[in-house]
Amino acid sequence: MLLVLLLALAATTVSVTPAGAAPVAPAGTSFPGLGTLGTNPSRAAGEAAAGVRTAMMEVSWREWEPRSGQFDAGYERQMRARLAQLRASGMKVTLGLGLHFTPDWVKALPDARLVDQNGRVSAGADFVFSGAVRERAWDYLQRLGTVLDLGQVAAVRVTSGVRSELLYPEGGTYWAFDANARTGRGLPEGVARNPYPDWRPGGGGLTTAQMQQWALWYVDSLAEAGAFQMRALRKMGFGGAFEILTPGVGVYANKLDNLAEQNLPEGALGVGAYWSRIYPRLLQTDRRIVANISSLADGSGGDDSCSSEDRSVALTSPTTNWWGGARWISRIADEYGIAKVGENPGYSSSTRSDYVDLSSSGAMATAMRQGATCGLRTVYWAHDDQFWDGTVAFSRWAAYA
Repeated sequence: MLLVLLLALAATTVSVTPAGAAPVAPAGTSFPGLGTLGTNPSRAAGEAAAGVRTAMMEVSWREWEPRSGQFDAGYERQMRARLAQLRASGMKVTLGLGLHFTPDWVKALPDARLVDQNGRVSAGADFVFSGAVRERAWDYLQRLGTVLDLGQVAAVRVTSGVRSELLYPEGGTYWAFDANARTGRGLPEGVARNPYPDWRPGGGGLTTAQMQQWALWYVDSLAEAGAFQMRALRKMGFGGAFEILTPGVGVYANKLDNLAEQNLPEGALGVGAYWSRIYPRLLQTDRRIVANISSLADGSGGDDSCSSEDRSVALTSPTTNWWGGARWISRIADEYGIAKVGENPGYSSSTRSDYVDLSSSGAMATAMRQGATCGLRTVYWAHDDQFWDGTVAFSRWAAYA
């Protein structure tokens, strides 16, 4: 019976309509508000007139502060003007902090990069375990809050700093073996040292309970990198919401015991994607957070829809193991009373066929179906440029308004 129900939910589709006609939301739902990622300010007024309500702009730390303590005045003028133009269009603005566009001089600081259990060094800077990197990021965020009018910003996107979502570096290994993490020297305030610095994931030597402890420390350290950004922005007077960039399914709540019994193999836990732990940890820092499901229509769970019965399913229920990322993260958000937004994967060679498919099974229709059935406030299309370079017609997006 359960399998039949899941298949029926996955098959729910947005009705196919002729070009220019309004799509119809699944019964009992309504479509989310529309947004775009990387919104082009010169297009914003026209998009707003067509029903797009939220713009996203992202700044770049690398361009803003190309040398330590030297901020590019010309770049600052451009960012102020962009924010003003987006607001003048009538849209709300979501701001990307651009920490993952980290200046080379920051990455050149001593012990400024993450190290995994195999000794591999990350390409990006270490916002998790390096107090020195955090200090430089604080200076940058302080400048950002001085130059930009944060009162004109409705939401800020929270990432890990090293990546554009709240994740450790790619690859599935565990990034907790730099000198700061192992010794405790140079750690940011609020971050504990590696509790078992001589142990390596995948190997024996610890009890299952000790490996669970280690895994939770590892995930909590990542959450703290996000919390740092939230505290910094609040100190700068930001009063809006924080969108937590969390993609995919990650690790289901009932899987940690199994992973610990396997000595923590490489995979989703290695990138820190234990979302049922991340969200309650961040709520301890700030209650005004929003779950950003940053991989709508990613194929997980057969691109299943949410159901009104999902809230009665415990987070630890094995039933959730069949759910895709949109449904799973939506369920976590509902558990803690967190609002939800989402976005589709961006255009690439691997996503192209689904991205340009404007049928009821294509990326756009699927993202909006998931957004409607999961109760998302906004769905952002990634990215705005693809509406104007001939990849996908903007009119098809505006039809959902």
